[in-house]
Amino acid sequence: MQIFLKQLLDEKFLKPVKNEVNQIKNNLLLEIASNSCDQNYVISCCNEVLVNDPNNISAYHHKVLALLELDKFEVALTCCNQALEILNSFVGEKSHDSKVDLICFLEFKAYTLLNRYKKNQSSGKNTDKEKDIDNAIRCYDQLLKKDPENRIKYWGKKGVIFAAAGKSEEITNCYKQALQETESKQDKAGIYILFSKFYEESDFPKAAVYYYNEALKIDPKNVVVTQQKKSLIKSGNNNFFKEMKSANEDKDEGENESIVNACNCKNYGTFLNNEKCSSKCVIR
Repeated sequence: MQIFLKQLLDEKFLKPVKNEVNQIKNNLLLEIASNSCDQNYVISCCNEVLVNDPNNISAYHHKVLALLELDKFEVALTCCNQALEILNSFVGEKSHDSKVDLICFLEFKAYTLLNRYKKNQSSGKNTDKEKDIDNAIRCYDQLLKKDPENRIKYWGKKGVIFAAAGKSEEITNCYKQALQETESKQDKAGIYILFSKFYEESDFPKAAVYYYNEALKIDPKNVVVTQQKKSLIKSGNNNFFKEMKSANEDKDEGENESIVNACNCKNYGTFLNNEKCSSKCVIR
């Protein structure tokens, strides 16, 4: 009888109280984690929450952010996969919040994979780095399906992944697809800027200037783009850029269009259409 009463007491009274106490404790720990600047302490708080509640998505969220801040990509990737496994298990009961969380962790995972790829590449580690690129691309392929309202953003970010791997044809296809899918002038300006940055990093300075100009046609008062274009022209190393820099150093920004027209094909837009420039083109 005493054993029965003890079990009854535990089930009826103590267990609910214990659960409520744990919930209050978890909420306090997550509040601390969201306001702390000590990333290791954030991770510690989140780990404690996950001991009490292994499916707590908020704890995974704060933990991944802290791990990324510390460049701990391996552990961050494990956490992303664990959170995605939990979210994907909510079959048939996916609320708006769980869909938002799923999208969030797919982006976290892609970002983590990209940064692990860059870290391994710079350190010369002999790992299968291409797998990270392929898996990051798969994340954005899923995002393109799950979150169609933000397809333009994902096409752009997918292009950034390809840019890190130096896959120029795939980059062009991504940005080209984004331009086809949007009617927003601001979106198009953003895509032109992505093109500019890619060509600038790939040592195609005049192609980069062309796309900065395209962005400025849409948003002529964009101070940041104007400054990026000026900096690119001033830092040009080849003879063509040196001549143009000297000829235009006293002119207004709008008079630098001659930089674009130096290409023999007279149209840097050929890149966008996957066409080839003239063999005599001075694009470099």
